[in-house]
Amino acid sequence: MRKKRKNAKGGNSLSMTMVYGLLFALVVVGMVIYYDSHIIAKGQTEIRTSDSTPATESAVYADITARTTYRLSPTPSPTPALSASPIPSPRSALTPTPFPTPRPSPSPTPSPTPRPTRKATPTPQPASDPTSPSVTETDPSTTPNSGSSGTPPTTQNVPPTPASAATPTPTPIPTPVPGEPVYINGFLDPRSVTPEIISNPSSITALVNKYHAVTKDYVPSLVPAKSSNGRYIRPEAADAWDLMREACHEDTGKTLYLTSGYRSYATQKASFENAIINKGLERAVSKYAYPGRSEHQLGLALDIATTSYKTISGSFLSTEAGQWMTEHAHEYGFILRYPSGKESITGYAFEAWHYRYIGVDAATAMHSSGQTLEEYLGKT
Repeated sequence: MRKKRKNAKGGNSLSMTMVYGLLFALVVVGMVIYYDSHIIAKGQTEIRTSDSTPATESAVYADITARTTYRLSPTPSPTPALSASPIPSPRSALTPTPFPTPRPSPSPTPSPTPRPTRKATPTPQPASDPTSPSVTETDPSTTPNSGSSGTPPTTQNVPPTPASAATPTPTPIPTPVPGEPVYINGFLDPRSVTPEIISNPSSITALVNKYHAVTKDYVPSLVPAKSSNGRYIRPEAADAWDLMREACHEDTGKTLYLTSGYRSYATQKASFENAIINKGLERAVSKYAYPGRSEHQLGLALDIATTSYKTISGSFLSTEAGQWMTEHAHEYGFILRYPSGKESITGYAFEAWHYRYIGVDAATAMHSSGQTLEEYLGKT
């Protein structure tokens, strides 16, 4: 009886050992499967995210097999070297299905860095005369130059500018041949008459108009004018200008400003020709002097405004400074050269800003009589 119990007890021990062994084997198999799948997933991730040239498919399988063999072997064995052909796995059932090797995405080609465009350095022009006016001849709509802006730098990715339509060439206006005077709406076209060259351009009462001219190369003695943008006038006019400015400021609080003084023959030529093109012939002959026939070339003509509004204006005489000039300019030798109602005598339309220095005596006499310079000199 005792022997049977002993045998039964030994059989029970054997059965328990087999169960434990079977459970241990299942645990080991489960761990192997888990680590194998983890290694495969890690190898796929490394292949996808690698920036360098991807490893061959056989090398990946060899690495997985080597790690699996190492875990299942009771005795550690040296790590096999990677080879081009796969090493048979002891657990072939766990070998993953081959997958295509991902191709590396082409790196985008970087756009070339645009080079900054240099601003063109303007070439200095030779100074043909001490003043280059910023206001065109007796034009109330123009203003002094306010400076220039540089060209913004361009980039290479700017779309092409569409071709602009061709600008029609304006029909040239025929130049009249000197002979019979030609009038445009009551104003003489100076090109239709031959002027008389005056013999006394240095005289402060010298008459220059559409019938009387100075030579092309005449340049008077000049000095810088105060309260101006670098303008020049005759010394006699400059002294009177300073006295008149100070008196006007003392009486009104306004400071007179010289927008234009001396102009050369070349400057006046460009001004007249541009006026014909841009403003029309009628405007040109009524407001712009022909080269050689401008009082500005004498250095005795002044286009006047104020420092609070540095632009010639037809309403200047209605301002406080303009009214003061009407009453007191002759006391300093200046006259309003082209008054209203005298267009047929002076040859020009009314200009509220254009004053001429002729000296105190002559200016006072003309102010009292209401005469123009042509009438005062008897050359109407």
